Amino acid sequence: MKILHVITSINNGGAENHLAELASLQSKQKNNEVHIVYLRGDNYWAKILKKDKIFIKKFSIKKNYNLIEILSTTIHLFNYIKKIKPEIVHAHLSLCEILVTFIKIIFRLKFKMIVSKHLDSFLFEGSSGQNRYLSGLFFEKIIFKTSNHIIFISKNVQSYFLSKINVPLKKISVIYYGIDKKKFFDLKKSKNAKIKIKKNINEKFILSIARHTPQKKIDSLIKGFAEYLKSNKNSKLILVGSGNETKNLKLLAVKLKIESKIYWISYSNYVGNLFEIADVFCLTSKYEGLGLVLLESLVSKVPVVTMNSSAMKEVIKNNFSGVLLPKNFSSKFFSRIIIKILKNKKFRHGLIKNGEITLNKKFSTKKMLKLTSEVYEKI
Repeated sequence: MKILHVITSINNGGAENHLAELASLQSKQKNNEVHIVYLRGDNYWAKILKKDKIFIKKFSIKKNYNLIEILSTTIHLFNYIKKIKPEIVHAHLSLCEILVTFIKIIFRLKFKMIVSKHLDSFLFEGSSGQNRYLSGLFFEKIIFKTSNHIIFISKNVQSYFLSKINVPLKKISVIYYGIDKKKFFDLKKSKNAKIKIKKNINEKFILSIARHTPQKKIDSLIKGFAEYLKSNKNSKLILVGSGNETKNLKLLAVKLKIESKIYWISYSNYVGNLFEIADVFCLTSKYEGLGLVLLESLVSKVPVVTMNSSAMKEVIKNNFSGVLLPKNFSSKFFSRIIIKILKNKKFRHGLIKNGEITLNKKFSTKKMLKLTSEVYEKI
């Protein structure tokens, strides 16, 4: 089977890492030929994917609203599809969904179109906020109608879209991300530049990896950490990420007089050694399509604290594989949870053990590949 994946970038990120894993597995299946077209980015996965004999092609779009670039890329993509004649064109993320939909409608090519929905937000929402007036719902309906099948990465993402769009049940599937433990640990042994942070004896580190946007609620995390520090001064918070809220978050840390207790890391392609030194991982988002960092934390055997909302509660079961925070959690509540995880060894070890069970049951790469292959075969 000839498969073409079309994605915005092949950087190091949730949807991109998922695609890299899926494409790599597909390339090892008998009689498969896998191609990837991407539009921008730092080519993080290119070298690795080429080793699996996957064909990589870039058609550049630097800005989503540059009509000349979009038109040029559409023509290049059309010609590429016409040249390689894929049986499946699998689109990931909004811009690529639009391009593939446009080509299928205008040029009436006979490929089967699959769309993977990685985010619980419509076209113009993204991390800016759900339920915006100009959400892009009209275009989403066209994409859904044109596609042969829609894959949602969580039940939460499925619910979000199906609340506004009617789709036949036979046309949709929920397929969770899979994470390859061996590959994840092999990355730790690679030559990626490690972030060097010294950890003193008895010092505790709380880690968070998230963009600095309102969606991620990093301000609530910082306030909770400030409360925790009142009785646990020998601790640090590591924040990996950046965004339009970074300046305000740093000002908040200064206001709370905890700026010396926070490591600010704007971006890194390699965070494996941060999981190695972390005692707790926190993701305090308002909503998430799934949250690949949650799986990475479970693989790393780091207890997880996240929100009782969106797809996060599909990954983490409260007080079983992690701890779920209520929507408007207080700083004191957050502090009590962190203290419980760090001081109660039996509770902590139970979270880690049950996290492994969750990974093996729900988020294996073998299961992800099997379900995706079944979708390809039945349409």
